[in-house]
Amino acid sequence: MPKIIGGSLPENRSQVRARVFDALRNQLHERGFDAITLAGVAAAERVVIS
Repeated sequence: MPKIIGGSLPENRSQVRARVFDALRNQLHERGFDAITLAGVAAAERVVIS
């Protein structure tokens, strides 16, 4: 079971979404569109994909 960050489930979702999009943005800048994978984005922010 993933650990919930934030005080509530909606807050957790918001924070995880922000982290994922930040990681995506960073990888787009560093690697380019063709080199991005969902697994790479998740690994960069230690987000569990289910």
